[in-house]
Amino acid sequence: MVFTDIKSIFNQASVLYMYRNGYVDPESPDNFGGQSTAKLGEFVDVLYRIAGRPETDNSALPPDYESRSFNASYPYYDAVCWAYQTRILRQSDLLYTGYDEKMDYRGACMLIYRFAALAGINTNVDQSQLLQVMSDNSNLTREAAKAMLWCNQKDITSRDSNLDELLDAYNTRISRYQMTSFLFYLCTYELNLGS
Repeated sequence: MVFTDIKSIFNQASVLYMYRNGYVDPESPDNFGGQSTAKLGEFVDVLYRIAGRPETDNSALPPDYESRSFNASYPYYDAVCWAYQTRILRQSDLLYTGYDEKMDYRGACMLIYRFAALAGINTNVDQSQLLQVMSDNSNLTREAAKAMLWCNQKDITSRDSNLDELLDAYNTRISRYQMTSFLFYLCTYELNLGS
């Protein structure tokens, strides 16, 4: 498969790995759509696919979450239900209230961090460095600071930016390329999923 919109070998490697393993879908048969902004439903759908698409139901969805625009016929419905069941998404989260919201660095790191913990990966970080990150970035919750620090230390986001740049850009939207790259490194470095 060749996607005509991928110009970088770096993007091509992560997209092809994720596509060939059935974790991501292109926007059209020959166009991946990497410049488009990643959305919450799509992001949790990739995590759901990585987890093997486990059985799920809507019992953990927040009250009144289902609507005419979001119900069992929606493409990411099972993934969103699963994310609430596993607490990758939480009713108390103020970051995202809808499946179609655009992803930013902070949200991506938090979802990756929660997924890693769910998968049994050690998510510990250096506590003195965490305290420094929290002191320097009062706009981040403890969990967000820890998630961003962990993702950077594990080289999931460090190819995109160093820790200071990542923290400064916490609310910057991420592209589908970035989403795919981050989750590619999660799969290959932390989950050790082969090609």
